[in-house]
Parts: sequence; structure tokens; C-alpha cells
Amino acid sequence: MGYMCRPPIETDLIVVNSAASGRYTLEITLDDETSESPSKSVDVFVENSQSHAHFRKPKYSVEIDAKKAEKGLKLTQVELEGVPIDEAKIMILDGNPGWVTVEEYGGIVNVGKYDGGQEDMDNSDRNHCGIRCDQWKRTREKEEEIERNRVMEVTFDRENSEVFDVQLDERNLKVDVKSMYGIDEKGRKVPLDPTSISVTPTHLQLSPDSLKSLRLLGMTLKNPDGSSKLHFLIRLISSPKYLETQEKLAARPVYPSPWSHESPEIHVALQEELAPGQVIGVYPAVSRKNISYISKEIQVNGPMKEAFEFNETTGELKIRQRIDYESLDDGQREFNLTLESGEEEGFKSQAILMMKVIDVDDNSPVVEMDGVEEISIPENLPAGTKITELKVTDPDGSDEYTVALEGERNKNFRANITSSGILSIFIAENAKIDREISDSEVLLIRISDKSGNSERILLPIRILDVNDNSPVFDQKMNEVEVMEDWPRGIVIDRIHAMDSDDQGPSSDVSYRILKSEDLPDVISINSTTGIVHVAGDLWGLGRETPYKFQVIAEDSGAPSLNSTSILSLRIRNKEDVITEESVEFLEPKTGAEIKVKENLPLDTKILTVKADLRGIPSKTHGKLVYSMKDLLNSEKEPSFAIDKDSGDVFVVKSIDYETIKEYTVSFYNRLRPLPEHKGKKPSFLFF
Repeated sequence: MGYMCRPPIETDLIVVNSAASGRYTLEITLDDETSESPSKSVDVFVENSQSHAHFRKPKYSVEIDAKKAEKGLKLTQVELEGVPIDEAKIMILDGNPGWVTVEEYGGIVNVGKYDGGQEDMDNSDRNHCGIRCDQWKRTREKEEEIERNRVMEVTFDRENSEVFDVQLDERNLKVDVKSMYGIDEKGRKVPLDPTSISVTPTHLQLSPDSLKSLRLLGMTLKNPDGSSKLHFLIRLISSPKYLETQEKLAARPVYPSPWSHESPEIHVALQEELAPGQVIGVYPAVSRKNISYISKEIQVNGPMKEAFEFNETTGELKIRQRIDYESLDDGQREFNLTLESGEEEGFKSQAILMMKVIDVDDNSPVVEMDGVEEISIPENLPAGTKITELKVTDPDGSDEYTVALEGERNKNFRANITSSGILSIFIAENAKIDREISDSEVLLIRISDKSGNSERILLPIRILDVNDNSPVFDQKMNEVEVMEDWPRGIVIDRIHAMDSDDQGPSSDVSYRILKSEDLPDVISINSTTGIVHVAGDLWGLGRETPYKFQVIAEDSGAPSLNSTSILSLRIRNKEDVITEESVEFLEPKTGAEIKVKENLPLDTKILTVKADLRGIPSKTHGKLVYSMKDLLNSEKEPSFAIDKDSGDVFVVKSIDYETIKEYTVSFYNRLRPLPEHKGKKPSFLFF
């Protein structure tokens, strides 16, 4: 009698979910009716693959004759792309009938151990067979339970499929949200959005937008009471053309971070005035096929590319010519350079270097003088008075300045500058600005910015005169002696006062004699020259006590200032007997007029002055010494000179009639002027 006996059951271990990388130990237990439940431990090592490996074909079909199936028979060979076949481990996940094997690193699919066909059993084997059949019955019950937990595999072309629907043969199935998972392009487990999956009574529907980055989906559908489960394994494959395109896209050259294909902009801050040859940055284009390969086919384009030099081999971008921020217009201070690399059109990589020229503080401040060559200030200004204000600018836009004053007399001034560039000069405390000491100043002003760049300017200052000085007489008292018989018009003296203020009204001195009822009105003074004349009749006014006239010298400033001196006039009677030492001039007579031609040769003798000593000699010991003074002209170099011993008068300077038409001179004793002696003081006029 022949029995059909099912061979021992081989149960497949199926991957139904994606685990994180690591080592796992699975405990497998076999339950039967006996008290003993054998178990076995299996170690599982899960690797996280980062490759883009995929099979060349999504499906391989093979037909064989069961009678010819034997161990070692080659069925097919699966082929991998994206990774060398000897670097990827291949295994059968599910669907194996138990006799199909695959080489882990070769991909060859063979027939393994195959036990098929009928077996005849004798009486001795019947008991054993009965045991085995009983075991088979129980196993069948297990299989029926497994059938209630089915596994369904579905494959879609991710890019070319329009809909992603799976027909269901059982109603009332719902998705177990906890069972949902996805595997992305890089083999990483990612969560799924429950709203992207919908289940109808007849179909399982997937949202196409949720599948763009996935390669595998897993989920479990079950009925309400959980008695039936359907495990889905959905594979998303791509067409060879798509994979080829993706391979080309992945092989596009890449530029240094932070560049990316999605954001190709690289911001570059370029300082001005960099030296030619200086490296700005290195931007090589590296192929992803071989990271050691640097593309030499890099083209540079842009409006300012002539200012740069790009090395296609090293990726160095260098300065070719100096770039000055101040000489660029607004459109040139920010510009783009485009680097392009790649061999095939449509698969090239671009890097956009967004260049921004940075202003470096390398320029000195500029002082806007606005044509100011000199400033004028009055003397004696009070401290704190602002004397000028200038505008300072910086081509680099600096808003921090310092100012310092340099020069010999800088302590008379102080300077201040604001952040907006307003430079002000003030009179300092304890300043001494006196035009009579110095009529001009020169300030050396140094303005510096925050980077130390400095500019020096010279500021000439003219000190204007303020009428702050009174006239000063050469002598506080002038003593003059005259005879009562001298006629009107005789010049008897010249009074002189000097005003040290600047030339002009403040230094113009005028003279006047203060009138008094106690004094005779017999003399007058020229208001401009200071020459004193006999202006009235002197007869009967002779006396020993001199008359004291007050002479006032006044300037024309505003307000005017004046000072006084005393003119002591002694008038002698004609009959006075002179007993003290005195001098009487014999020639020429008082008031004599001598005519002289112009342009006479120098050292020409024009007259001889003669005088006689009267009275009792005491100071001169009987010897006369001559001297002379021009009363009308105050030249530093006189036109005439007198021999001190002989009294001869000579021409010592060229005489020009058109320049000066007359001279009035007086002769003196060497020891002191004649009026201090008891004699006459003649005066005469040369024409």
C-alpha cells in the first residue's frame, strides 16, 4: 500500500519590517502537543546601506522541468547596478519554496537540496509514517493560520505610474498605523504620513506625492476582529532611463560648501586694495564619480572677470588687478562671477560667486577748505570764541575722528571735531593773542580717523589790530628856550609820539596843545607832524619860570586813546645878561633860507654853521661840538650831515625835488640840545 507523505516542513523567516542597524538575537520556538517545546536562537546583523544599488531588472522569470530539477542546476543570475556585484550581499527575503539558493556575492540562483516525488513504505515504516502524518496534520493547521496572515508584494514604477492602487479581495480591512514604515533612497527607515494612505472596500490607494523619496513601503491591513491580516510589501522601482538620468545628475561636479545644486550661491566678501596675485578663495569642481578628480573645464563669466585670474586646475581665484572701492560705482561694488563645469549640456554645475567689495579704511580724512586760504581774527578775543568751522569728510565713511593742534603757538587755540565731521577752532583759555607781539599765526592741524589715517593742514591766521595801545611820546618832557624877539612862524621844536597798533587809524597820531587861561596862546603844534611853531607875540612874556604847556597825542582808533607830555617853554628877555654857559649861533641866522639844487653829488658842502660860546664855560670846557636834526622829516637815513668840529654841512643822500621840496633843521650842542643852554636855537629852510 502506498502512502503520500509530505516531507518535513521548512518554515521561511520573512522580513516584514525595517529594523535599525545593529545585532539582533531571534528566539524561535516550535510548539507541539508534547511538553517539550524545542527552541533555537538565530543571530541577525542588520547593516545600514548608503548606496544606490538596485537590480537591473525588477523581475526575473525562469521555467524548469521538475523531472530535471537537481541540486546545483543554475536557474538565473541577478545583476546589480550602482555597486560592484562582489561588494553587495544578496539574499532571498521571501517566496523561497525551500530548494532555491542564491550566491551571496555572485548573484547566481541555483537549485539546492530538492526532495520531491513518491515514496513506498513497508509495514515497518507505517508506524513511523503515521507519526509523521499526524505531525503533518498539525502543521497543516498551522499553515491555515498562516494563510489568515498573508503577505502581498506589489511593485510600482515610481516615476511612470500614474496611480498607485492595489486591489483587495477582502472587505473591511483597515490600516494598522503602528505597522507603517518606509525605506528611502538611502536605505533609511522613515515614518509614513497616515493621511497619504487610504483604504476602500476594494482598493488600497497611495498618494503619489508621498512616494517621491521612497523605495519600499510596509504596512499591515487587518479586519476589525483581527482574525485576518494582510501584510503589504510595496516596492518602488525606477526605469533604466530614469536611473541613467539620476546617475548623470549625481555625477555632476560639486563645488565647496556651502554650495549645493539647490542653492548655488556662494557669498564672497572681497576687501579692496588686495595685491595682485593674492588668493581670494579656492573653488574646485569635483566629480562625484571619483572624488580625486578635479574638473579642468571650468569657465568664468561675469562683468568684472577681467579683474580676476582663475586657475582651472587648482580652483584658485586670484586678484589680477587692484580694486579700489572709491573708484567703483554702485553697480560694480556688488557683482556676480559664474563658474560653470560639466561635459554634457543639461548636466552641468554652476556656482554663483556673489562678490561684495568691502571698503577698507585706507584713506585719510579730507578737509573741505572751500577756498579758505587765511582767516582773520581781532586780537584780544575772549576764551571760547569760535574763530572758524570746517567740514571734514572721509572717503571710507568713517564717523570717528580725533584732532590735534601742532605748532609753536598752538596753546592759544583749541580744536574740537564731531562725529559728523564738523571741525571747530576756538580761542583757548589763557590765550595771549596780541598783534603787537605777533601779527600772524600758523596752526598745523592734524585730523585722524579711527584707523589711524591722518591728514595735516596749515591754517594761516592773521591777527587784526584792535586799538588797545595809547601813543607813547619819545620824551615825557620837552624843554625849549626862546628869545622874546623871535618872530611868528619860527620852528622851535618837534614833538613825536609812536602808537604801536597796526598801521591804520589806530596808529595815526594827531597832536594838540591843551588850552589854558593860565598860559599865553603863543605857540602852536602841527597836528600831523608835531612841529611846534611860535604862533604869537613873545614880547613882554620873558621870565625865569618856564611856561608848562600840555601836549596831547591822540590816535584815530575806535575808541581813540591818548597820552600827554609837557612842553616846557622858557622865554628870555632881550636884555637879559647871560652868565651861565650858552651857545649863540652866528651863521646862518635864525630863519635863514638856503637854496640847494637837487641831484647834487654826495659829500657836496652846502654851508658852514658857526657858533660862539657865551658865558662862563663849565660843561664844554670851551669846546663846541655840532650836531643837527631834521624837524620835518623822520628819515632813518638823513639827507644832510654836519661835521661835529668844523660845522660844515654836507649832502649825504640824493636830493630829489619831486620827492621832498624842503627841509627844516635845527643845530644842537653835542652834550644836549641848544634849548637847555642859554643861547639861541636857529632854524632854517633848504630849497
